[in-house]
Amino acid sequence: MARRSYQSAQPGPLCISETDLDSLLAEHGRWRKLGARLEAIADALPSLPNLIERAALRAELRQAFPDEGSGPVAWLACLFERERDEPEVARLLDRLAEWRATLFVHAQDLSEAIDGDTPRPDMFGYVLRNVFAGCNELAALEELALLLIAPERLTPAARAGLLKRLD
Repeated sequence: MARRSYQSAQPGPLCISETDLDSLLAEHGRWRKLGARLEAIADALPSLPNLIERAALRAELRQAFPDEGSGPVAWLACLFERERDEPEVARLLDRLAEWRATLFVHAQDLSEAIDGDTPRPDMFGYVLRNVFAGCNELAALEELALLLIAPERLTPAARAGLLKRLD
């Protein structure tokens, strides 16, 4: 990616601090926690969670994925408005938005799968794995993108925090 020098008159923050990343990283934390829970459920198959556990899981899915297209993805694009004109950055941000939309669809599929009387363990395991793998992979990809798109704009604390999460 070609690097440009930036002037303070350009849109978006000049430096990206830890606080600028709070909402995105909090969402990623919720996804990772949910992913660990879903993986434990998948590992326990063919035993299925009881009705109360499935209701709690549906509620957690609704909280983690409230609405397709909402959340920090638009904020991520705004944060990198300076770099958005670079074709590689535009493609990466568009691809992250597509992966995010796919994860939301998988979460909706999982919610529907557990809504029935008794989900089939094989189908349930497949849908569980789509969501927990997607949670972990997308969180890591979005954090890696933060490090790659504009590394010179990250404060040392923001960079260190991202590297620690990716470790």
